[in-house]
Amino acid sequence: CPTTVYVKNLAFNVDDESLTKHFESCGEVTQVLIVKTADGRSRGFGFVEFKDSEGAQSSMILNDSVLCGREIVVSKSSRPITQKKSKDEDEEGKGSKFKGKGEKGDKGKGKGKEGKDKGKGK
Repeated sequence: CPTTVYVKNLAFNVDDESLTKHFESCGEVTQVLIVKTADGRSRGFGFVEFKDSEGAQSSMILNDSVLCGREIVVSKSSRPITQKKSKDEDEEGKGSKFKGKGEKGDKGKGKGKEGKDKGKGK
């Protein structure tokens, strides 16, 4: 996505506000996301989304800049920031990507009866 950048090597005490302030000099920041563990601690990376692609492009200059005592790494993100799906949305799509085991009689894994005696050493 041309308006989103990926930021890694974040100090664990960096919050949304400090990340936004650090990138505001490049352009209007519309959204930031610091990726966190299940218990709420930072995983040390996140995303910054700008209003336009010029902001994202100019933010590349902040690569190797220091934020809260650590040199951060800034690179272009291949996708926009998305919120986690709710459980309802997750349930809805189950089974759509993959075929299941199928009905009885379908060809499945295994050699079947004809396949016996074929294999190593026979």
